[in-house]
Amino acid sequence: MDYFFNLALQNICRPTYLIAPGSASARHQAVCNATHSVEARMCRWLLRMYDLTGPELPLTQEFLAQMMGVRRTSVSLVASGLQDAGVIAYRRGHVRVANVEKLKKMACECYEAVNTHYKKIFQVEPPTHSVTSPTHLPQQQRQFGSESSPR
Repeated sequence: MDYFFNLALQNICRPTYLIAPGSASARHQAVCNATHSVEARMCRWLLRMYDLTGPELPLTQEFLAQMMGVRRTSVSLVASGLQDAGVIAYRRGHVRVANVEKLKKMACECYEAVNTHYKKIFQVEPPTHSVTSPTHLPQQQRQFGSESSPR
């Protein structure tokens, strides 16, 4: 089995990755899914969404589970741990990245690898959100769900 993982990793690094980014991306995703934990993959996925849209992500656990190819209960457990660690805050249908630096440390190395390949292919930096971390906000604004909402 290690033989196949090593073979897949070698194929990702071949020049075809730069020529056919779609197929290489699928290969990279397959290797990532096979070798990294659900937590590391979820952190990578949340970082990519953060880069594209910012800290407020309208995502359900069911949607995350489908995108990652795991059960919703796995996403629920990981999301709970990330929230306890102060990395994200979530409530029904909504995730907020609370600490992007911690999220980067917890993500698998595929996040940086994809960004590196993006730079090689397109000769520009990958898209990133302009705010690096919302920790500069007052504590009451950082608390997720502190706003009053009708029930």
